[in-house]
Amino acid sequence: SGHNISLAIKLLLENLQQENQVADEYYYTRPIKNKAPMAYGEYLEQYRKAYDITIFLPMSFTLLHMFACFLRRCKIRIGCILALEYITNKHEHTFDCSRFARDFPSIIDREETMYECFKRKRHHKNYKDGE
Repeated sequence: SGHNISLAIKLLLENLQQENQVADEYYYTRPIKNKAPMAYGEYLEQYRKAYDITIFLPMSFTLLHMFACFLRRCKIRIGCILALEYITNKHEHTFDCSRFARDFPSIIDREETMYECFKRKRHHKNYKDGE
């Protein structure tokens, strides 16, 4: 989220200002609170929860992923199956964020979850629209 990236940049700049040594390169591609990569579908679930959207398939993304893999093994390759496989894949964002977590442990308590991000954006949009 923009909040988390801003926080990460602030922490980096504070460290540089205090002349603390920082690494040449960091990956910060997801909240550190998430110990492992999340399937894109899990982000969709958080979005649906934040916006109170209840119409959706009542299946878990693990089952959907297994179904997509089964169809792929059967050589069934159609667009919606490819999209389903993409949404349920956990191997899309596998960057190692542990160096950033190690060098800036205070971020864990201050960053927002994806649900909190979507909730904040929903509130901000409603506020801007005058609701």
